[in-house]
Amino acid sequence: MPPTSSSTGGALRTLLSEVFYGGLKPSWFLNPGDPGLIDLCCDLTADEASARPSLDRQTIAAHVRHLVYHLQLIARTLGGDETAFETADWSDAWKHPHVDEAEWSRLRTELAQLAEEWINSSPFVPLENPIALTGSLGSAVHFGYHLGAIRQILLQVRGNSTQLSSR
Repeated sequence: MPPTSSSTGGALRTLLSEVFYGGLKPSWFLNPGDPGLIDLCCDLTADEASARPSLDRQTIAAHVRHLVYHLQLIARTLGGDETAFETADWSDAWKHPHVDEAEWSRLRTELAQLAEEWINSSPFVPLENPIALTGSLGSAVHFGYHLGAIRQILLQVRGNSTQLSSR
């Protein structure tokens, strides 16, 4: 039997909660105790967030700026702007790889606020609409991808001995 809109919305909320807040028991894709995006970013200084791990990799700050922009687009869409994603400029976040402490604090706060709004709204997204369903699931995957990328960058910035998991 296909999932109902409410069960799909609940599953989406669970996955978004895990990507932003970390792995609990049961955990669906992170190890139990692994930090989510919000906790991982809260433990970083602006210098760490701005450190480029290599010439061909972006900084954590640029990834977070990109995710905040994605969450802003989601908020606009949920607010009724049907063209938010059609007119998006995804390249801008990558042009700003460095942050000072004030900007890093602002980005982390905005990430947490917008993530909470998205998580709380997710069960009410019209998931019977194939575009809304695909976009919502795609966003969860997108945030998961960036969580993994940020974890890998952090290993390079702090050194491979960094503990990222409870394991």
